Amino acid sequence: MNGVTSRSNREKSETIARGIKQIERESGKLARLCSDLVRYPTENPPPSATNITRFIKEWLKEAGVRARIYCKERGKENLVSNLSRAGADGLVLYGHSDVVPAGDRKRWTYPPYSGRVTQGKIHGRGASDMKGGLAAILVAYRTVAQVDCELKRNLLLTVIPDEENFDPSTKMLYKMIHDKIIRAKDPTDFAKAYFKTAVEYCT
Repeated sequence: MNGVTSRSNREKSETIARGIKQIERESGKLARLCSDLVRYPTENPPPSATNITRFIKEWLKEAGVRARIYCKERGKENLVSNLSRAGADGLVLYGHSDVVPAGDRKRWTYPPYSGRVTQGKIHGRGASDMKGGLAAILVAYRTVAQVDCELKRNLLLTVIPDEENFDPSTKMLYKMIHDKIIRAKDPTDFAKAYFKTAVEYCT
């Protein structure tokens, strides 16, 4: 039994090391993803998540990851993906796509939805809350799908459109997953942390 446990832990550690190296190698892609997300003007109110949710779905699809969009009203699209259906319990990586209004555009050094990158910094409304965190979640989730590991628990991704005002559809989804939520703010370091947590918990 100890031998089996030791081998399992070693394999898990090797998987984590491979995934973290991949995230580090592709840190530039993570920054570009964050910049791309910022370019979507998802000001709320009212929720306006249609285009960004479709973009995220296609971005995942390019890596062979399936996702579904749930929506009762245009602009309020919820995205959900599950890498495994191994059991009832699991881990949810959760992010929101909406941002508060940009306000007076004249007060911005760069246009709020330019996603401009200067001196290693991404400028724009929502870069920190939470397009950067959302990019980290997406990269971590996709990396889990790309590395060779067997998930023994559910690993879900959810992206909601209305964190600011909590639309009823968002409330319903939130109630389903709130006990398993992790949040992120800093893209590269948190992408690695998300990935590590997902592999440790779900394999």
